[in-house]
Amino acid sequence: MAPLWWVNGRWLVHSTLRRVRRQGGEFRTSPDVDALLLAARWEQAWSGCAPLAAGDWKPWEERYRSRHLRLHSLPGSKQYADTPEESREIVRRHEVLLRELIDDEDPDSVELIVMLEDWDYRDSAGGRVRRRVPDAVPWMRWSQSDPDDPDGYYYVAYRRLRDLAPLLLLCAEEELDFRIADDTLRWLYIPYDGGADLWAVTPEQAGGLRDRYADWLPDD
Repeated sequence: MAPLWWVNGRWLVHSTLRRVRRQGGEFRTSPDVDALLLAARWEQAWSGCAPLAAGDWKPWEERYRSRHLRLHSLPGSKQYADTPEESREIVRRHEVLLRELIDDEDPDSVELIVMLEDWDYRDSAGGRVRRRVPDAVPWMRWSQSDPDDPDGYYYVAYRRLRDLAPLLLLCAEEELDFRIADDTLRWLYIPYDGGADLWAVTPEQAGGLRDRYADWLPDD
């Protein structure tokens, strides 16, 4: 086993090279006016709640528990797809739920907001948004409570429902993390590897979805 000083030294060199080469997801401020306006609208819609950064679920549980619903994206609560058919089922279930949330006669025509999570150069996964979604623009940043943890950053991209499949499949393979909303920000949809967490517009809407898609609910 390599000595600790050697492991730490290699990490320091690697992270320094990543910073110099701008391989992380960090940015100082967003140069995009629409992204800045979105940050203000986010605070109005979800006051006091970060976009679930770094797993900070407590404010959401305290304020919006009645609107929350978790559903799985494969039969039997299977986490990952092993076949093309299972990959198609993952996309289908996400699209079905998003159509339920989008309040429009033609949900496929609605431009959706995709809020993508990234990390700075200290995290080996940092910079994945720039690599995977080059049209995404900087939006919001946050600092961890532990100064040794990498800072987090959000980017914003815009997609119609029919164009989301590539991003949904990357999320299913843990290659991207993001949240989806429409322009109203009245609901929020968060896919993950194995399913999705959603916050409906009202508790009644969440209850209706729970009844209609009972077969997709977690076993526990």
